[in-house]
Amino acid sequence: MRIALVALLIAGLGLAYAAIMITTTPHTTPWRVAADGLYIDRPLDHDFYPKSELLLSAMKIIDLAESPAWRPAYREHGEGGMGYSAGAWTLFNGTKVRLHFAHESRAILIPRRRGRPVMIGIGDLDAFLAKARATWGVPAIP
Repeated sequence: MRIALVALLIAGLGLAYAAIMITTTPHTTPWRVAADGLYIDRPLDHDFYPKSELLLSAMKIIDLAESPAWRPAYREHGEGGMGYSAGAWTLFNGTKVRLHFAHESRAILIPRRRGRPVMIGIGDLDAFLAKARATWGVPAIP
């Protein structure tokens, strides 16, 4: 009887965890361009990259379908699961990045003055670039 009760409790906790992960995991990377920098809003926290740290003139658009070497290979530390990944990652081409990625097919790579470049999966690339131009004065990216 006790074993069945413990098993039922464990199964209930597992289902509750799965329900929380499914409902709180973003399906696109939740970004915010602000005057002071770039915010990546995760369900329980956010990452902030100050504008002064970002090398905006070196920003690069990456089409992951055309350049599979830029896809995430393995996580060194951070979070991941249920289709969203964030943290320190190494890509298939060996580049080490701060990654924020859901199911997007395109990404923005932004080098930083110190530390790893930031790679953000972008669902609506035009909206990101328009906001970056309006807020930061970023020129067009080739």
